[in-house]
Amino acid sequence: MDCSPIYGGTETLFCYLINGECKAYGLAENSCVNEINPYSGEATCRFIPGRAQVWLPCSGGGSGGNYEYTRCPEGQVLSCGTVAEAGSQNKKFCGYKITCNKYYWPSALNEPMPCNVNNVASAVCTYNCSCCPIGQYRSCTLGASYTNTVSLYVGGGDPVDAVYNQMMKDTCYRDGVKRRNDIVVSITLKRSYTKKDNTEWQDWEQSCRVQNCSCKAPPTPTLTPSKSACASGVRMT
Repeated sequence: MDCSPIYGGTETLFCYLINGECKAYGLAENSCVNEINPYSGEATCRFIPGRAQVWLPCSGGGSGGNYEYTRCPEGQVLSCGTVAEAGSQNKKFCGYKITCNKYYWPSALNEPMPCNVNNVASAVCTYNCSCCPIGQYRSCTLGASYTNTVSLYVGGGDPVDAVYNQMMKDTCYRDGVKRRNDIVVSITLKRSYTKKDNTEWQDWEQSCRVQNCSCKAPPTPTLTPSKSACASGVRMT
């Protein structure tokens, strides 16, 4: 793990890799927490001040313990559209950082962090992103519209995973395949029903639009030669 320091608030603390664990010498009432830099994708330690000076493991706290954040494969970097674009495509929300990474990857954490004053582990999550080879960027084109029905388990048996259900509503399926780049334009509850095993379900109809995305190299700049003095007929002496 990269144990370089991260700067937060008025407190700056260096973290160290000790016997394979990320630790910091600091105040014990709170904790030193693992976080992911939303811009570089690197794992870092952030110290949250408390009272007694002790060595603290980098776990627990608002980041959700030892959760290992998904990152782009080696040789690739995260490339995202703007936050405004994500909002216009219904690919933006304020929620847990781990929810953003676990359920919506590839995704990015954006300011403000936290975006919910009652939840220090929250951030603006956008998921109009792709992992692209270094030097390339995400580029998308819009296609046709279509509808899709999502069936969700909502009770009567095992506990309901509300976060998973929300992710299913936020994600289009086309030809039986999850199409995370496609855009959910709207979603409507069509019916609620009980199956023979007494579990409760809902069918939601999505209105989606195809969005095909790929990674492209930036265009090569075209150099326009300037007119020389000779070409313009000026005599050089």
